[in-house]
Amino acid sequence: MDEDDKKTAIGYELGSPLDNLSVNELREVLAALHEEAARVEAEIGKKGQSRADADSFFKL
Repeated sequence: MDEDDKKTAIGYELGSPLDNLSVNELREVLAALHEEAARVEAEIGKKGQSRADADSFFKL
């Protein structure tokens, strides 16, 4: 993932100032952050399941 992939459609990058964004742009940023949070949660779930599977396998 390159730097451009880390930005939303409006060019927001995590940690950037928010005061120069309109309400609609802020909503777009928030929606993108919610999508990213869901993606991270899904990955945590996958890794947690992998760990549980491995723990189960090695418990003899």
